[in-house]
Amino acid sequence: MKRAIYLALILSPASALADPYFVDSEWGDAILSDEKCWVGDGKHALIASAKEFQKVSILGCWEEKDGYVYIWWKKSVGADESQITIDKSERVEVPGTLQKNKVSEDKASEVKELIEGEEGLSDQCRGGSGDDPETEAACEEREEVLVKLQGLGWCWGPQDAIEAEKSWVRCR
Repeated sequence: MKRAIYLALILSPASALADPYFVDSEWGDAILSDEKCWVGDGKHALIASAKEFQKVSILGCWEEKDGYVYIWWKKSVGADESQITIDKSERVEVPGTLQKNKVSEDKASEVKELIEGEEGLSDQCRGGSGDDPETEAACEEREEVLVKLQGLGWCWGPQDAIEAEKSWVRCR
């Protein structure tokens, strides 16, 4: 369920994060939208799941200037909705323009559907009987879906996290 909420936040074309850009931030995979930031100047920035604290989101603002993305992180939000005000900035080098990293609504929708399908197939594969042909078919189909997701740039990770803290993230 938490993965579904995470994906809805990231991939929902109707959300404030429609057509996001992705950059590798010091704290995790930063999702940058074209929407006006809720505080100050710039545009909205989000890390849905921080590297060190998987159940903490980080919110901020960003702008692109001279081949770099400047991000000002303003607030962290825990899984229990507790909030902490922060004041941290970072500069991320961007190869070329951000337009190359832009995700289309069609691709985002495809990724969302594949992840939802993988979750259902994974449940069938793990929960089924080893000698049941339906279980075997679910496992084979899941493997095909995993290959498609990786081809679209999505991985199960981060690799150094324990399994309980992993979720679908952009591959590095």
